[in-house]
Amino acid sequence: MEPIQTYGLTGLRIGCQQTRRGSDFVTCELSGPGGRSASKDMPTTALARGRLDKLLHEVERSWEFLDSTPAIRDLRTRKEPLWLDISTEHPLLPAVDWERALSSLRVPVLRMPGILGAPTPSPRSPSVALWVTMPVVKAAFDAIGLVEGTLKAIRETSDSGELPDVHVFSEARLVEHLLRHDFGSHVVVHRPKRKGPDEQVPWSEWIAESLGDTSVDVLHLIGHGYLSANCQGAFACAESPTRDFDRKTASFVWPQQLAALLTSIGAWGVVFTAVPHNYSVAGLRLLATRVASLRAAATGLHDVARLRSPNAGLSEIYQLLLNHPQQPPPSTTGLALTMHPGRFGVPTRRANYEPVRTELADLVNKGEDVPGWMVGAQRQIAQWETHLSFRSDVAQVDSVRAGLELAKSRVDDIMRDNRNEGGPS
Repeated sequence: MEPIQTYGLTGLRIGCQQTRRGSDFVTCELSGPGGRSASKDMPTTALARGRLDKLLHEVERSWEFLDSTPAIRDLRTRKEPLWLDISTEHPLLPAVDWERALSSLRVPVLRMPGILGAPTPSPRSPSVALWVTMPVVKAAFDAIGLVEGTLKAIRETSDSGELPDVHVFSEARLVEHLLRHDFGSHVVVHRPKRKGPDEQVPWSEWIAESLGDTSVDVLHLIGHGYLSANCQGAFACAESPTRDFDRKTASFVWPQQLAALLTSIGAWGVVFTAVPHNYSVAGLRLLATRVASLRAAATGLHDVARLRSPNAGLSEIYQLLLNHPQQPPPSTTGLALTMHPGRFGVPTRRANYEPVRTELADLVNKGEDVPGWMVGAQRQIAQWETHLSFRSDVAQVDSVRAGLELAKSRVDDIMRDNRNEGGPS
């Protein structure tokens, strides 16, 4: 509970104790600024068998012990959220819809990220990439309606009411459907191109190449999730941007691949829309958690089937990403928000040292025109700085910090050479 205590929050740590008899205990410990106030162990056989729906049914009626605690009553009075610190004692714990399970407490539920530094500043001129894919093997959905709803949510973050630049990516079959719809001048629907008669371009490569030197702040994935037998979450997509014929299985984008794409296009925020009749919302929830830990990304998932309307909750997510600080939504049922407390107005913790600023960092923070791969490099540097900033063993990491500062100066040199020569991205 250390991060939650550091920021003076009220949090619930959720863990797991495994037994040898095929049953587990889901462990819950409530803690606030005044220390631990309540705890409970809930026996279950569902987690060991991967039955998350059964687990929810088992624990949904188990929160009476929290409902009457002074800590939860204070949250309701102050209209503040309950923060979840979900352990990795069982790989499926982050995949559980705890927001739904805890809805009876009548407070917003937020997820504490695994990496804490300072939240990425709100961009002055934001841009978003939408990746919407509907492989033939999965259930169809209203792609036009979900894209329109997303554009409306993005537009509502702008003080001027104008839509920021949005880039839309999908497989060729769906692209033709999207191109027949007029989304406005700020929306570019990219048409995939086949390099050769038998050559399939990977999704990440096509998206990065299509953006070129353009960086984006947020990547928004719309589609189906997947949960593997070894408890990994993935995004289900068509075989490639130019091929979608497989009726036995979809292709999948795994956490490391998605983290690499975020780095290459400079994105620091990720939104997941779990479409209706989803193959695995749990897979998307687990993917969001893993990406947030790999790239220190702010992530928001919204489960269409759990919301009052298909696009409910999107405006709140984009406000938090593009125009924070904001208040959390009154209800987080159907949402899963993993974001730095600073996005909700909580003061950022002071680091142990101040990293040397670079020209690249200043340009990225000011929202200047910098190639996406350079923005991604700066985001990765900022993540390393975060790791080092909050290490208590200062003497042991001095050499690592010195090496990082040297690498940062070299990246500045590469950036200047690239900008002067108009070099390749």
